[in-house]
Amino acid sequence: MSHSSQQPRLCLAITELQTGGAERCLANLACGLATKGFSVQVLSLAPLPAAPRDRLVQQLRKHEIPIHCLGVTSARQFIPARRRLHVYLAEQHIELIQTFLYHTNVLTASLRKRTNPWIHVSGIRVADPSRWRKRIESWAARRWQHTVCVSQDVARFAQERLRLPMDQVSVVPNGIDVAPFQLDHEQSPMISGLPPGRKFLVSVGRLDRQKGLDWLLDMAPKMLERCPDHDLVLVGDGPERQSLKTQSFHSGFTERIHFLGWRPDIPRILGASDLLLLPSRWEGMPNVLLEAMASALPVVCRDVHGARELLGPDHQGQIATANTPQAFLEQVIKLASDAESRTAAASQNRQRALDHFTLDSMIQAYGDLYTRLLSAR
Repeated sequence: MSHSSQQPRLCLAITELQTGGAERCLANLACGLATKGFSVQVLSLAPLPAAPRDRLVQQLRKHEIPIHCLGVTSARQFIPARRRLHVYLAEQHIELIQTFLYHTNVLTASLRKRTNPWIHVSGIRVADPSRWRKRIESWAARRWQHTVCVSQDVARFAQERLRLPMDQVSVVPNGIDVAPFQLDHEQSPMISGLPPGRKFLVSVGRLDRQKGLDWLLDMAPKMLERCPDHDLVLVGDGPERQSLKTQSFHSGFTERIHFLGWRPDIPRILGASDLLLLPSRWEGMPNVLLEAMASALPVVCRDVHGARELLGPDHQGQIATANTPQAFLEQVIKLASDAESRTAAASQNRQRALDHFTLDSMIQAYGDLYTRLLSAR
């Protein structure tokens, strides 16, 4: 469906367009809304990524969605970024801006005036406990007109922490296109960078403190000792890469711990694995957990925000509810060594992804919210 000039002009704004969970959500949402006839464009604060990390940019261009870029490379550029955003919103006659993630939430809030012709909907996707962030977000939250949280857990966290009024908060869970993840685990495709003939326990995510990979590597020696047929695979890049590699080197199991870095073939890697491990210290609704569910992959995760909502009432055996290394370790060993339990969890996970977390339902929920907010102006 072509964009109608009569349609309200929407902007979906984010810090950058590399292929992370929030970024994929934005790209899928923009494409879905455009298909439904919304006039939508995308704004990135940071410069656009170069190939091969520009998949989302290519996806948006294929759907003929305009992409604007403020060229911000550092927090020190707040003042020029604010000025550029102000000019962009005015020139493009934006009527509603949905911001994803902390930086765009705060930057857009700093422009808020009662006379602004646009509605600001912020997005909270993670229950980040840091104090400095709370202070800044509490200031920004007074200027948001509406907030979308990715899970009930995050909504409760945001309401307690930021004192957001209940009627200005909506919960829209992440949705996923399951098609790319429908790989047959029995086929176990060969993955470049991984040894043939081994089984894999995989963790996918940015290599920083939030994701808890130091915590996971602390228990890696015991885990790999008890799971002799399995190797540990860490997919992703980030600021802790070197310290995690050093930790791996001192574990005594270096040859069985594989750092694959950033990869474009996540569905294939999940398809070749036995188990997804999610050791995060905090989350909101972990996208990789949803990807594992769509891949019919069992998981073991810490009891973080959003995990129970994703896995549902039958989450026993997949969430280490005691949140201790020992509880996590025991559940990994049990699932890794019990094919029957893995198969049951895998089939349950996939069905739940299909029943509750489709891309269509996510796009519909955002579209309905925007229509309601715009008609109430």
